[in-house]
Amino acid sequence: MIKKWHGPGGLWLEFDSDQIFVKDPGQGTPLMVYAKKGRVSGTYWCVSDIGECSCGSEYYNLNKIQLDWLRRVGEKAEELLDKEWEKQEVIQAAW
Repeated sequence: MIKKWHGPGGLWLEFDSDQIFVKDPGQGTPLMVYAKKGRVSGTYWCVSDIGECSCGSEYYNLNKIQLDWLRRVGEKAEELLDKEWEKQEVIQAAW
């Protein structure tokens, strides 16, 4: 399942349940932030902490409005991630 939240200035937060790996949590990137029409990105936790997306030598600094929005919507995204994580744990335990 993919869910996107669109924010100010073309910023968006994307949740991808296919990036949840219960047995190897560090492997996936279930919450990603994108800016500049998807040319720059970063994990939600990194971007919400440092306020920056990048790709190679290209960087994009979020402004205060974007960072405030990201942190607000990020709470909802983390709740969704927690629910999907629990589902995956149940599914994998049944294997």
